[in-house]
Amino acid sequence: AVSEIHLNERVDLNSLVEPICQDAAEAGDQVKFTGRVGSLVLASSHALRRAVSNLVDNAIKYGGDADVTLEQLKDKVYIHIVDHGPGIPEEMREFVFEPFKRLEDSRSRNSGGTGLGMTIAKIIIEKHGGRIRLESVEAPNTGLAVRIELPAIAT
Repeated sequence: AVSEIHLNERVDLNSLVEPICQDAAEAGDQVKFTGRVGSLVLASSHALRRAVSNLVDNAIKYGGDADVTLEQLKDKVYIHIVDHGPGIPEEMREFVFEPFKRLEDSRSRNSGGTGLGMTIAKIIIEKHGGRIRLESVEAPNTGLAVRIELPAIAT
């Protein structure tokens, strides 16, 4: 269960995120992985993998593709997941983190799922001392950018 997350592993995000992207690309999805981080995060690798997988899957399912980038700035590491789909209007962004909520009924009929992916991802990231936010992709492209910030630990 999500409530049973124990942050007892020193996790290399490069080794956690890149295989998620490789698996999706091997399955025929449009996924690109770039960037590297030098620090580790104190985490539950299983839970963090689930959160990132949910978010990459959503980008592919609703946006058609996923550009995943790792970045580090001082004592923070970032996972950016960007798609080039229709995006989410700013006033609806917090709504997608609520359990069993979807932006439109057609999505649930076409894609299946429980409506918990974003909720679970947010809970997991926050339990890791992190933050998640949604942003619009700048013109001329459209899409959604999911920004995850996690605290880094000394290596």
